[in-house]
Amino acid sequence: MGFEVDPVIRRRASAAGADAWLDGIDGLVADLAAEWNLSVDSSPLSGGTEGVVLAATTADGRAGVLKLLSDADSAMAEITALARLGPGAGPALLQHDTARGALVIERLGPSMADLGIGPASARLPLLCAAAARVWRSPVRPADAAELMTGEAKARWLIDFVATEWTRLDAPCTQQALDHAITAAERRLAAHDDERSCLVHGDVHRWNALLSDRPRSRAEVDTSRPDRLRFTLVDPDGLWAEPAYDLGILMREDSDDLLRTGARHRAERLARWTGLDVDAIAEWGAIERVSTAFVALDIGLEGDAQQMLAAAELAATQGS
Repeated sequence: MGFEVDPVIRRRASAAGADAWLDGIDGLVADLAAEWNLSVDSSPLSGGTEGVVLAATTADGRAGVLKLLSDADSAMAEITALARLGPGAGPALLQHDTARGALVIERLGPSMADLGIGPASARLPLLCAAAARVWRSPVRPADAAELMTGEAKARWLIDFVATEWTRLDAPCTQQALDHAITAAERRLAAHDDERSCLVHGDVHRWNALLSDRPRSRAEVDTSRPDRLRFTLVDPDGLWAEPAYDLGILMREDSDDLLRTGARHRAERLARWTGLDVDAIAEWGAIERVSTAFVALDIGLEGDAQQMLAAAELAATQGS
């Protein structure tokens, strides 16, 4: 088909050793379009950082999205999560091929980011509501064997930030690093399969799409965001405590965090969801640092520095 892969996606795939995947994208799209009888748009959709996303139409005229991931484990987790999400909790999974990291989901409306829903105080309750619909998906521990647990995620994050801090030549203070690791160690120790559920794993405004797909964005009334309903896409898919998802929200909107403080946001999220404020704050501490390190690695310097500034402030305040 011949299309340009976003530079961020290209850098991320190349850093993971997936150059062969990048070179074979055109052929993979052509093969999948033929096998699944899809009409595929050659212009990638914007917003993703981990894979190529293309608008597609099924043989029966259904609007969909073809997504291609270079990492087989990420593809497995996303497909597993989507297959287990309850009605309204996520987009319908129309086709999938785990071995080739490919899936087709139903096309939803524009993202919360594209609609300009803001400020953070307006977005956060909507994101909490979308995440809660995922948590209520009827998945039992026995059915979640293919999902990473919160315990395993915490252990992975601890190892990741410790390794990357050295490799990136100490991009934050030792105090901020220790604060994040200690917080993750507490969540690791607190994990309990019986009190866990399916969580999304990457809750933010770019992954929150308007549940109803309008004919045009002009039809969306953004003056009353509380009346809009959003569905989360691109799940990482974990078997963990729901507070993990709110930890993701503790790393977003760093400018707001720097103004109000991490504890203030954790308390608001806890009030809206009924979850433990300390668990939310602790997941947020490790997510801010780990995501900042990823952002540094793929060239998003500005985002990384804001997250690290928020991490330094939280470590100093002990929040």
